[in-house]
Amino acid sequence: MRAQAIVGVAADQGRSRFVQLRSQPPLTLRPTGSGCLHLVASAAGPLGGDELRLTVHVGPRADLELRGLGALLVLPGGVARPATMLTELRVADGAWLDARFPPTILGRGCLLHSRLSVELAEHAGLLWSEVTVLGRHAEPSGRAVQTLSVTRGGRPLLRATTDLSDPALYRSPAVLGVARAVGHALVVPPQDPRDEAAAHAPTPDTHAMRDGCYGAVHKLAAGHLVCVVGSDARLVTRHLEALVTPLLEQAGGASGGHRRPRA
Repeated sequence: MRAQAIVGVAADQGRSRFVQLRSQPPLTLRPTGSGCLHLVASAAGPLGGDELRLTVHVGPRADLELRGLGALLVLPGGVARPATMLTELRVADGAWLDARFPPTILGRGCLLHSRLSVELAEHAGLLWSEVTVLGRHAEPSGRAVQTLSVTRGGRPLLRATTDLSDPALYRSPAVLGVARAVGHALVVPPQDPRDEAAAHAPTPDTHAMRDGCYGAVHKLAAGHLVCVVGSDARLVTRHLEALVTPLLEQAGGASGGHRRPRA
C-alpha cells in the first residue's frame, strides 16, 4: 500500500489557514482549529511493504500545531519487505512548527525504515518529538532504522541514525539497556542561531529520573536535541515533556515576542 498526506499552511491576516490538506489512511489528517491539526491512525499499519509519506509546509510567519491521536502499530504484513515512512517538514522564515507525533509501536517481526527530513529557514522555529515503543506488552520487539536529517538556512544542523535492528547491540547498557521505549525531541528557537543570548543559554546535562527513566539534552549549533529512555511510552512522554518545557520557554523569550512556543 502507498499512502500520502500533504499539509500546507499560510499566514492570513494574523491567523494561520490551511491552503493544502490531503491525506489517505492510515495517515488521516483532521483540522481542529486555526493552525491546529491532528494526525489520526485510521487503519492498521504500516505493514511490511507499505510506503507512507507525510509532507508538511509552513509558510512565512504562519504557525502549525500538529498532534497525534492513537498510535502507529508497525506489523510485518504478508511480504518480506520493510515498511517505509518518509516525513518531510519545511518551515519558512518567521514560521513556527510544533509537531508532536503519536507513538510508533514496533510489533513482533516488523521491519521499519523511517526517515525524517527537516528544512528550516534561517529564522524558522521548530519543536518535533516522537516516541518509539519496542514491542507490544509481553511481546518481542520488531526492528527499525530511523534516520533524522535537519538543515537550517541551507546548512546542516543535525544528522542522526537510531538503529533498532539488532537487540544484541541496542540492549547494551550503553544504548537502551532494558528500556522498552525511547523518545526524541528537537527544539530549534525561531531566532538567528548566532544570537548571543541563545548561544550562552544554560543547557541541562544527563538526568536520572524517577520511574527508571533516563534523559539527556544535547546542545546543537542552533537549539537542542532531547533524548529519554524508559519502561513505557507514557513515562517517556511525560519526562520528555518535562525536559522540553524549559527549552520552549527559553525559545519563546528569545523570539522577541514574535513567536511564543507553547509548552
